[in-house]
Amino acid sequence: MFEPLLEVDRLHKRFAVAGPRGALLHAVDDISFNIGAGESLGLVGESGCGKSTLVRLLARLLDPSEGRIVFAGTDLAQTPAARFARIAACSSRTGPTSTEAARQSFECTRKYSPALRSTRSTEPSASDIPDSPST
Repeated sequence: MFEPLLEVDRLHKRFAVAGPRGALLHAVDDISFNIGAGESLGLVGESGCGKSTLVRLLARLLDPSEGRIVFAGTDLAQTPAARFARIAACSSRTGPTSTEAARQSFECTRKYSPALRSTRSTEPSASDIPDSPST
């Protein structure tokens, strides 16, 4: 049995709509699937069936109402979409050198990720971040 790279389990997204008090639009309703390394998945459906909402949930642009999005063993649905965007932005930082860029990325990610916040109270040393050869 393979270990899935992406596991989507009982994913739901509901939006409040105008109408009777508490009315909800069920944009994504109980979706589950697994994708292994090297596999691909196609989404096909009619207009308005929830394809784009599902992709936005997987990309962590929206928070699910229920369910799990597990990527490489980490449940991404546990991190709010707004915080997830800040963590992702950290990985795109650049500095004058590769070591400085890695150091900035580490500090930014640690700031926004509760799991990493307690791992270290000091900046990483130069031995923690290898220099890449300049090209």
